[in-house]
Amino acid sequence: MLKPMPLLNQVIHYGRYLLIFSFIGFISCLLISYPYAEYFSIGVQVSAHILTIVLAGIFKLTVVALMAATKELNADSASTKAKDVYATA
Repeated sequence: MLKPMPLLNQVIHYGRYLLIFSFIGFISCLLISYPYAEYFSIGVQVSAHILTIVLAGIFKLTVVALMAATKELNADSASTKAKDVYATA
């Protein structure tokens, strides 16, 4: 039997939303910073430049967290399947 992995499932669930949010925010900040800069004040442009770096970092950390959680879930399910195979053999 597979044991439930609530923490890993939560990491994957919320990680996907955070990945989408950070990507959309990153693209928005790039658009504010460069092609549409003339329509925004200097304060908004500075904030967009700073948030570009912050959101890119959040995106990278989220990708790593999702990869680690997925690998852990796959490793656990593979070890459980291997135990079942050896138990029935």
